[in-house]
Amino acid sequence: MKVSVVIPAYNEASRIDAVLPPVLASELVHEVIVVDDGSEDGTADVARQFHVAVLCLPENRGKAAALDEGVALAQHDDILFMDADLVGLRTEHVDSMITTYRDRKLEMVVGVFSGGRATTDNAQTINPFASGQRMLRRELWQLAKSRVEDRSTVRRLVLCTGKIYYHIPAHARRTERDDVAVGRLELLYPFPAPALTDLIELYPNLAEVVWAQEEPRNMGALTFVG
Repeated sequence: MKVSVVIPAYNEASRIDAVLPPVLASELVHEVIVVDDGSEDGTADVARQFHVAVLCLPENRGKAAALDEGVALAQHDDILFMDADLVGLRTEHVDSMITTYRDRKLEMVVGVFSGGRATTDNAQTINPFASGQRMLRRELWQLAKSRVEDRSTVRRLVLCTGKIYYHIPAHARRTERDDVAVGRLELLYPFPAPALTDLIELYPNLAEVVWAQEEPRNMGALTFVG
């Protein structure tokens, strides 16, 4: 099995040089691709100092688009996604994800790390499936893409929590709008800022993010999330 590592990066010049060495040190990694997602801080220049392929996008298109470009460029079908801002990454972390995926013949492995930034640790505790570290085959990525709506048409993201999440998509007018997406926050505290950022980045043409709730304006979660 040969593994391609795809690392999306946006303005990570000060952090990516700590991530690349432990990835490159793994004997289980055969290719490393850094996708510079329109950075303005010289991220690509830092990445080029290492033995990696660097793909530069002309503008910031969001993490999902950067990952997709990296997958398209990858030479191998078993792909490991790694974030460019990981704190404390070691080669054994990389090896553990790859060997778990390989030896157990899994379709996907999601890596949940601790000991990094407090906001990231809290977000992964609340929603571990939002982790940017995952191992999967190219076919699974392509299958996931085929089942996702065209996000380029979405201009408004409606956030909510609780049962109203199910009421909004079921509304009679929902089928008339392809420019609106609905997102649900499972827990509000600690606030899952990294996971929410990843969600927002899925919609390249997003113009506004709004909050919906059943309660009056002076009640509910509006004052907290606003």
